[in-house]
Amino acid sequence: MGLFKKKEIWKPEERGGIVVGYDSKKKIYYFESDTKHSLITGVTGSGKTKRVFIPSILTAISYGDSFIANDTKKELYYTLKTLLEEKGYDVLLIDYRFPEFGQRYNFMDDVIHNVKAGKDDEAQMESADLVATLLPRPKTGEPMWTDGARSAIEATILGLAVSEDIPQSAKNISNVFYNIMKLGRQTGKTTPIDEYFKSGERSYIETVAYGNYGMSSSKVRMSFNSLATSSIREFTYKKITKQTSMSDFNIRDYAQKDSKPVAIFVVNPDEKETLERLSTTFIEAMYRKLTEESNKMPGSKLPRRWHFYLDEFTNMGKLKDFSKRLTVSRGRNIIYHLGVQADKMLDSTYGKDDADVIRKNTSVKVWLTAPDTEDRKFIQEAVGQESVIGTNKNKRERGLFDLSISKDSLSLSSKKKQLISTEFLTLMGGVGYEQDAVVKKTGMFAFKTKLPFWMECNYAEFIKPISYEDEIERKDDETLEYWKLLPVEEALEESGAGSQDMGESQEVNQTQSGEDKELADSVSFLDESYEYDPANVEYPDYDS
Repeated sequence: MGLFKKKEIWKPEERGGIVVGYDSKKKIYYFESDTKHSLITGVTGSGKTKRVFIPSILTAISYGDSFIANDTKKELYYTLKTLLEEKGYDVLLIDYRFPEFGQRYNFMDDVIHNVKAGKDDEAQMESADLVATLLPRPKTGEPMWTDGARSAIEATILGLAVSEDIPQSAKNISNVFYNIMKLGRQTGKTTPIDEYFKSGERSYIETVAYGNYGMSSSKVRMSFNSLATSSIREFTYKKITKQTSMSDFNIRDYAQKDSKPVAIFVVNPDEKETLERLSTTFIEAMYRKLTEESNKMPGSKLPRRWHFYLDEFTNMGKLKDFSKRLTVSRGRNIIYHLGVQADKMLDSTYGKDDADVIRKNTSVKVWLTAPDTEDRKFIQEAVGQESVIGTNKNKRERGLFDLSISKDSLSLSSKKKQLISTEFLTLMGGVGYEQDAVVKKTGMFAFKTKLPFWMECNYAEFIKPISYEDEIERKDDETLEYWKLLPVEEALEESGAGSQDMGESQEVNQTQSGEDKELADSVSFLDESYEYDPANVEYPDYDS
């Protein structure tokens, strides 16, 4: 046995990653296997999905990695579903465009679970995180309005979760809306929701969550109610209510060492501004739960690599604290792959400072097109220049009596040259070129590469796409719109409103056969019971 041991050379863990090239002779893709975030830039029609995302997902499948994909056109789901199932994956679809298809997910799931398990602190923190996602605090303006509206939502979430009298299927965000809308109305000197949370029977976490809301005047609380309900109104659409009333899976089950790999496709209805925020809320919830599970693992690292494939990243809406998340997620074995149409869209969505952090932390950059001068200049600055050494030879004529030995002089000169020429960038992405993309990895020189459409490769032999005709609509039970944290009649009696204020409650109840019947489809958002002028309400200026 020798005195010295041979030093082992570190090698990156063999896992899937973003594709960076293709060998047409060997018919294999080259990809980044290390834990690196990536940024893919290309205009509409440049092939981000078919040239980069699908081949990259196929590399992840070959190593059994799990992933979540933003699938606006449902193209990834249709293309890969059959293959994933053949490879032993659980395939889940969260479709916010057509919510009657795919799986369901209740955003209150963890709050309810923690309350049942007696973990009040965890329930309180989970509800606070959820509300922060549903109603982000503005960077400018008075935070009082946001804090008050958050307090109303959080207290109602916890109220629904804690109550043993409320059916499980009624504990969802849709009924948070209805409780604030119905029980937050002024009836005499107080409101039913005030009486509910001021009751000595309320739990500690309910009382604390109610704090900011409860300390304000009645007129201010009406403004809080308005902001709170407007921030969660999309959950009241019938199909969305059904989809978010319960959960068909628990992401934590897939974060364990011996769990099956899972593929989750999230359909973001980018054409519907009222619904597009649902997908970002879901993705943030998934990341938060995976992070919590990683904290229980050795080295705070998930046993299986997780990829977030977020094509059309800037069209999804702004993810909360994303630049901060990007800096720490790699250590948890979570990688982001972001697709954008133009680099400047990062600035418009996240602001220059956060956009710069995103650029610096996406170690692998792939450019598929550079349609204008600004884009070409940005790429050339990002990939850098090279020094070219030139020689100048000056020949000197010798005179008749010149006895010097040297006749010529030689000089060297250095000049800078772009690593990627403007001409190449102008033509990049065209059909028939041997190289059609540029890749730059941190710490390495940029290089030109070939990234073909997946259909042109050997993948086409074993991928069996499906179509929308193969989908089966989910059969749901009727949802329970349960807006009575406290029965209205009882609340009004406790508040001392008297029989005069009972008329409206009786009229409402005439449209229902009981508290478990669906509310009327056209429920008025604001009515005469509100005693405030919207013109005097100072609403915060939210970032897009």
